[in-house]
This record gives sequence, C-alpha cells and structure tokens, in this order.
Amino acid sequence: ALATILNSPLAAAWLNVLAEPARGGYHRYLGWTMARLPLPRDWQSAARPLAEVGMRCTAGEAIPAAELGTLVLASYGIREADIAALLQWTGS
Repeated sequence: ALATILNSPLAAAWLNVLAEPARGGYHRYLGWTMARLPLPRDWQSAARPLAEVGMRCTAGEAIPAAELGTLVLASYGIREADIAALLQWTGS
C-alpha cells in the first residue's frame, strides 16, 4: 500500500516540493523528507485497495498513471482540482 502511494503523482509532487535539489534536476529524498509525507487519515480503509494495486504492479501489470492517481487521491479523500496547482507547479 505504501509503495503504491510512493509511486503516485501526488507523492512525487509533495516530496519534490520538500526535497533538496540535486545535480541534474534530481531531488534528495532524505529521511526527514520522507517523514513529512502524510499517510491517509483512514489507513485501515485505504490500505486494502492500495495494496491490491501494488500487488498488480508486482505481478508485472502496468497501471495507468490516471488510475493510480485517482486511487491515491481517493485514499486521502481529496479531489484532483484541490491539488492541480501543486501537480502543475512540480511537473508531476
């Protein structure tokens, strides 16, 4: 479930805002950076669907970014419109 979140555009955008810049346009995801990524408030409800998608990825299935993004946003209870500016600003 956590790997699904970490591979989502939402996590990329959030972490890219916080992470220290590195050479070549990369970012340094240090321990303190990762610790700032919030988890869904209702983890018990969110974990199962997130884990199912993670298992599909582990099995080699390519999950469309739109599907992954929609699922992760739903697990946090937020709408895409709420984070559109963040996604656009970070290029995620």
